[in-house]
Amino acid sequence: MLGGRIFLGAVITAFVVQAGWLALVARTSIYDEDYHLAAVDAFAGDLTPFLDQRPDVGPVGDVERYPSYLYHYLLSFPWRATSGWQPDDRMVLLRLFSVAMVAAGLVLWHRVVRSMTGSAPVAGVTVMLVSMSPLLVTIAAVVNYDNLLFLLVAAFSAVAVRLWGEPRELRGWLALLALASVTALTKYSALPFLAVVVVLLVVRAVRSADRWSRVRATWTDLLLVAAALVGLALAVERYVVNLVRFGTPFPDCGAVQPLETCMSWGPWGRNYEADAGFDDLPLTAGTAGVYAARVWAPRVLWLWNAVGVDGGAETFTSNGPAVAGLISLVTVVAGAALLVLLAPLVLRVSGAAPLLLGTAAFVAALFWTNLHDYLAMGQPIGVHARYLLTFLPIVVGPLVAVLAEVLRPASGWRELLVVLALAVGTQGAGASAFMVVSSAEWWRPVPALVAIQEDLSGLLRHIVLEDLVAEPRPDPRSVAPGP
Repeated sequence: MLGGRIFLGAVITAFVVQAGWLALVARTSIYDEDYHLAAVDAFAGDLTPFLDQRPDVGPVGDVERYPSYLYHYLLSFPWRATSGWQPDDRMVLLRLFSVAMVAAGLVLWHRVVRSMTGSAPVAGVTVMLVSMSPLLVTIAAVVNYDNLLFLLVAAFSAVAVRLWGEPRELRGWLALLALASVTALTKYSALPFLAVVVVLLVVRAVRSADRWSRVRATWTDLLLVAAALVGLALAVERYVVNLVRFGTPFPDCGAVQPLETCMSWGPWGRNYEADAGFDDLPLTAGTAGVYAARVWAPRVLWLWNAVGVDGGAETFTSNGPAVAGLISLVTVVAGAALLVLLAPLVLRVSGAAPLLLGTAAFVAALFWTNLHDYLAMGQPIGVHARYLLTFLPIVVGPLVAVLAEVLRPASGWRELLVVLALAVGTQGAGASAFMVVSSAEWWRPVPALVAIQEDLSGLLRHIVLEDLVAEPRPDPRSVAPGP
């Protein structure tokens, strides 16, 4: 049952219903939705992504040479096609595109995990567990480029797992090149993951004794060649040209645009002022360790259930019900312990090693960037659990596969896990965190939606045991970061 299409269809449907409802009912999200909408609007003025940025383009900083533009460019087409709609309705349409991207990504992750483990039930359980993440449902329901990244990393991983088994399959390499290029143009922070996986696959191909397959003059092969060439050309246009013109593939806004344009983008202006008013801290092993233990890890864990909207005059945020915090804490600690204890077995899952090592490289690069910003500005900048969501299936899939092997003598454990997960999921998983903590200020002022939302929220408040426990996670805002 857990490996069948009906189960997978039920999981995807439940996810789409939850994320789709939040897309309809929630006000503008705290997760940079204003920025992403402005960036989409900036690309709507041109048919190509090669902008000559105008001064009045809006609060987006630099979108002329910024490498992470593909999501904004693609969504600029439905945005310009609906220019006569109300702004809120246009936003909802783009949100629904984002929901579809993540739902498609979950389907692809099912294929990836099934290819790695050879088990449809393991793949089904993995997708179910990932889809229940409250943060994934929340991000999927807003305009944010992490949603396209989730889909493209899944597609890239599917091809990478295939190449791990057939390292000299030329069609696979063409697809990998195309997907790596467009993934890098969606969000440049994925580059460490992409680079490590590609390098490991190249090493495996060089060591392989198999003969290289040939590309034939079929439409499929010709399209693969064209996709690889176009993707590579676009990546070169952005990254290599940036390197030549600015000395870095990721030029700062201040190196590309006038200061007033960059200052109009809130995060850049905040960082500019914070950096100017703070004497840099020295980088030492002690500083890095204290930052990791007292700032980075607690903040990532604290924000795993975070939801919120921009209400205009006021921002409304919450970490969901306290019982969800307890579940998150237990899940993360238990998952990390199992991953360490079972690491040799997890790495032996077919095709898991390059993806896991790529994920480790991504986390290391993210931590280093966050640490560098902390040393320069004295505050945690860009530290959030949502940046890890894209790679969550890579960790959960092999871990579930190893547990399946360990627990093989015990019959019915998968079904028991699903029942347990669903029971626990009623306590703040999926959309329920938003539903329980939100109020009228959080919702779009559409009377029909508000009436339904009030009924749903009232029902869930009787189910979620909000006062069962006190919030067990340390609040990083109250933890001193000093030595």
